[in-house]
Amino acid sequence: MRTIIIILGGLLLLGLCVLGARLIGGTGAAAMVTAAKVFIPVWLVAALLNMWVGVSRAGYSVTEELPIFLLILAIPAVLRRSYGGNSRETAAWLAEHLSMNVRI
Repeated sequence: MRTIIIILGGLLLLGLCVLGARLIGGTGAAAMVTAAKVFIPVWLVAALLNMWVGVSRAGYSVTEELPIFLLILAIPAVLRRSYGGNSRETAAWLAEHLSMNVRI
């Protein structure tokens, strides 16, 4: 349940970043780039903080928390990428970024 709440928080943050970019810069591509530049680092820090809480306070190991961290990071980030892009661009981006091998 906590993971779902964290992901929903990420989606809310994404919405706030897009709204802020539209209010400040309009609906152009530059505004969406600005929203992405703000959202991705902030969301990465939030996801890392959530992972740290899981490891330090909840007693999980890093290997137990890593898949949850990746899920929490990926869902809002992928939705951010798909916002405003067509499905072919999104599929190409996913194929490029998800083809990386993660080793522990």
